[in-house]
Amino acid sequence: MVGFPPLRSFKDMSLRFYGSRLPLVPVISFHCPSATVLGHDFNSFISTYSRYFFKEVKYISDSRGMWREGCPCQVLSQGLHPAVQMLVHPIWWGASETELLNHRLRRLLGNRLDCFKQYLAENIEGPIGKLLQEGEM
Repeated sequence: MVGFPPLRSFKDMSLRFYGSRLPLVPVISFHCPSATVLGHDFNSFISTYSRYFFKEVKYISDSRGMWREGCPCQVLSQGLHPAVQMLVHPIWWGASETELLNHRLRRLLGNRLDCFKQYLAENIEGPIGKLLQEGEM
């Protein structure tokens, strides 16, 4: 991994943390990877953006809460691909199937806002911190 020192330390830290809790296969997928990662093979771990995954494995994802190719069960049941990599974002599927997209987004943003307010309340002193702790913001 010459030329990727920050990547190496993050990868090592992540593998140590999760590896102490779960049995792991060292496969890493980067969110919004840079061009230096795309199609690159690493020696110390398998990257989901390696040449193999780009050329040999069918990729399906629910990015932005939508399956671009329709229901993944159709892709899987057709049997056209010997290997499939499926990325699922649990955050999009936390409520019922009938929940409208705008309601789902409001729930998501509300949860994020609550977490952010709590973080600020725990880390800001003075009048602003007091307002946050009292729930007035």
